[in-house]
Amino acid sequence: MKITVPKTSGFCYGVSLAVKEAESVLKAGKSLIMYGEIVHNPDVVSDLERKGGRTVEELEQIGKDEVLDDTVLLIRAHGVSKQTHKKLVGTGAEVRDKACPKVKKVQEIVSEEEKGRQIVIVGNPHHPEVIGILGQCEKEGATVIGSVFEAEEARLTGDISVVVQTTFNGEVFERIKNILVEKCPQAVIFNTMCPATNIRQQEISRLSENADGVIVLGGKKSSNSLKLCEIAGKNAPSELVEKIGEIDLEKLRGKNNIVVCGGSS
Repeated sequence: MKITVPKTSGFCYGVSLAVKEAESVLKAGKSLIMYGEIVHNPDVVSDLERKGGRTVEELEQIGKDEVLDDTVLLIRAHGVSKQTHKKLVGTGAEVRDKACPKVKKVQEIVSEEEKGRQIVIVGNPHHPEVIGILGQCEKEGATVIGSVFEAEEARLTGDISVVVQTTFNGEVFERIKNILVEKCPQAVIFNTMCPATNIRQQEISRLSENADGVIVLGGKKSSNSLKLCEIAGKNAPSELVEKIGEIDLEKLRGKNNIVVCGGSS
């Protein structure tokens, strides 16, 4: 059996930065609170928690009487809204913002563009990155579009500025973009997809064409891992697993060419 691993497999730059920062804090002997799952990888999260790290999904999980003078509150690669950032600083902990530089760039674009245009965010409305981007808007009225159908149904007029979730499906974004430009010819499109995401998606698409099966190792809640599995699934039977033990070896019997890919978060 031939096993092929894509050259771009594994954690992306932004996630790697956040994980390394968490490890550095713990190594220095400081208390660490990670705001949100730092990476959609249960083993990595569990390892950091065994070393003393703590994950919270809401500020309410931090006790009002907790003393956080020697605590680092780490913001993950997805970033947070302006309001959440302000609240985190208000806890008294040392806040270290490890939002991916690519995500921060999207946030900056939205903050600037909303001064004179309507904001459209292409992405999953429930994804923390999109929630954080939406939270950069001072005005109400920003629109989130998560599918081609939603783009077709959207009632948009006038001047719009469009950004996209950094880990969105590139092919779907192109279709949505064309629909939005047809609706609003004066639309300003910012292709804010992470270049690494595009490259990974293109590579898994190419490799899966000649594969008997594809295994994506990544979190079940990971947007990019789900997209890789979805793209590969168009060409070959594909499965998303979080741990090696989840792989059904019986399904691999008789296969000649398997692609094994690691999600970037």
